[in-house]
Amino acid sequence: MADITNPQIVKFSNERVRTIADSVTRLAYTVDAFLADWNAQGINGLLIADPERLNPVADGSRTDGRPFVTGAEIQSFKAGLVQLQTALNAVIGASAVTVRGASDKIQVNGSVR
Repeated sequence: MADITNPQIVKFSNERVRTIADSVTRLAYTVDAFLADWNAQGINGLLIADPERLNPVADGSRTDGRPFVTGAEIQSFKAGLVQLQTALNAVIGASAVTVRGASDKIQVNGSVR
């Protein structure tokens, strides 16, 4: 079987496909680590138990210019990350390959090999 040598495809593969695969791989590992930390630290239980969870977190954002974040917003963000993790691990069509698996195979700089 001959390699694909079309210069436009080669360039696109190197400049776009591999770089986005790097980003997807890094994102997948970052989401996994975040969710592991969330669970290990029992953050959800702490937020549920906190009567001020609908109020801003006192993280200095009110004085340093960052937008404040509430406990409820943190919980919603975490829920979105769970959905993202599910999507990254979902099988692509009839291929029996996941988005994460495909990016792991293609990526070069997204994770330690």
